[in-house]
Amino acid sequence: MEDRHTYIEQLIERFFEGETSLQEEQALYAYFAGEEQAPHLQQYRELFQYFDHGIAEEIAHQEQADEPAPPIAPYSTFYRRLWTAVAVAACIAALCLFRWQSSPSEEVFNPYEGSYIIRNGVRTEIPETVAEELIQEIQAIERAQREKERMALYLEEQHELTLRRTLLQEQQEQERMRLIEWIDSVGDELN
Repeated sequence: MEDRHTYIEQLIERFFEGETSLQEEQALYAYFAGEEQAPHLQQYRELFQYFDHGIAEEIAHQEQADEPAPPIAPYSTFYRRLWTAVAVAACIAALCLFRWQSSPSEEVFNPYEGSYIIRNGVRTEIPETVAEELIQEIQAIERAQREKERMALYLEEQHELTLRRTLLQEQQEQERMRLIEWIDSVGDELN
């Protein structure tokens, strides 16, 4: 008898872990439907009796209590088209409303709005005038940088032009010297 109780305890453990077969569950239901159970297994008696009989009774009561729903009358083609048109109109209205609300406003974006500084553990908001001055300073710095770059390009172009002129002058001077030497050599031959 002790072996049977041990077997039932093992089946209970496997049942709660979801590892029992249908036949093993039937054996558990039969064991708890009988009159003799080990005293320490009495706590499971109502549970397995419910699984064996209670669930089936509840389903039977629900089937008896449930009345069939009245058949739904089919919509005519006119109503289907009407509701389709209403749905399309609602979608278009929602889309237009979304586009209208998300259109860019005429306000200028201020990247410093809501900015703050923390000094000595105290948060200090940056006033709007300071933020505007910061923007103006940044723009002035950017303009100065562009001007420096433009000036550097201009100076580089001027330097290149000067080098070309110098090279051209040197070439002309060399040509002139050769011409003078040739004239001198021709004059010496004639004398």
